[in-house]
Amino acid sequence: MVKRVWRGVLLLAALCMLLTGCTLRMNPKTDPAGPTTLAEPEYTAAEKMNAAPTEAEGADNSKLYVGQWHGMNMVAAGFDERWMFEEDGSFVHGASQMDALNRQPYASGRWEVTGNTLRLTIECRIQLSGGTIESFDGMEYIADPEVVEVILTPPEQESHIMGSFGEDPETGRKTVTIDGVTFYDFGNQTDLFDGYYELMGMPGD
Repeated sequence: MVKRVWRGVLLLAALCMLLTGCTLRMNPKTDPAGPTTLAEPEYTAAEKMNAAPTEAEGADNSKLYVGQWHGMNMVAAGFDERWMFEEDGSFVHGASQMDALNRQPYASGRWEVTGNTLRLTIECRIQLSGGTIESFDGMEYIADPEVVEVILTPPEQESHIMGSFGEDPETGRKTVTIDGVTFYDFGNQTDLFDGYYELMGMPGD
């Protein structure tokens, strides 16, 4: 009789320990490892090629657009309109060099893409002041201008619409549209912003 009672007590104790262990594993507040968290996704080149921005309000799509984008799939007499979106949230925009009389060739500041909207905080514009208008090979340009770095206080705000990614059939370059205009992935063009670095007195990439 005593053996049966003792055996029953042991079985009851083992059952309680089992239930307690299950409860601890199922309750994240008592789990020393804490709740499981999902790592932030990293996008490969192939995933970027086939990706489309999430249009939901507040969705952060910025990582998809990091890089250098050029308004033509080739380089002609100069660079076309171009964008550089950096991972640290800074950007540089360059106007087309085909318009050699443009006195505001560059703008820079902060950027982010939420949903399919590119939001720019423009903190600085580069202006070319003075100089003389000269001509070379039938093209007019500004000679010997004064480079003025205009700090905008407060910064200017701009919004642009970002489109889906594609691929240029001629060059195989990745493409994206900004306000309906196609831009081409020129991440391999190391001198794309050398003009900006030169005007700013900064070393190029």
